Amino acid sequence: MTKQKNPSSLTDIASDLTPPVASASVAPADRFSYADVRNPVRQANGILCEVKFDANPDYWLFLAAPYDPETHGRAIYAECVAGHWGDVSDYFPTEAEFFNAATERIERALHHASSAITKYQDRIDIDDASATDIACARAWKIYRVDLHRLPRQNHFPHRITWPIAPDAPAD
Repeated sequence: MTKQKNPSSLTDIASDLTPPVASASVAPADRFSYADVRNPVRQANGILCEVKFDANPDYWLFLAAPYDPETHGRAIYAECVAGHWGDVSDYFPTEAEFFNAATERIERALHHASSAITKYQDRIDIDDASATDIACARAWKIYRVDLHRLPRQNHFPHRITWPIAPDAPAD
């Protein structure tokens, strides 16, 4: 029969519960330490680059920003700005990106115009429209037609003369 140890203090209890630690323990690697940064490109919101983190064998696409909540993000940004990882090139959108940005903005404006037209058209359809409602429906329809014509402009999508949305009166 083994004699049970009677702990005399909280330290004795804690030492009984703590697993043994190897004497030659190695500190865990910081998963955000990095060895290399390449291809830095200036973006509107930071510097896009490829980072070789020590904990990963591959390069990872990373957006380094001056106000990054993480220390490594701010450090990578500062190092890139200082030229530590080479010249930082400026970003120039591709033709497809210009086109996509313009068409996305047109689609948002068309959705807004269609919502406004529906509101006024419903009033017109049930003979409950005022002269202002009829004028607003017409103005929004003209605006919507002008939006559909934007891609036909000579320098679309680089230079666009946007139509002005009608101001709807307060209901």
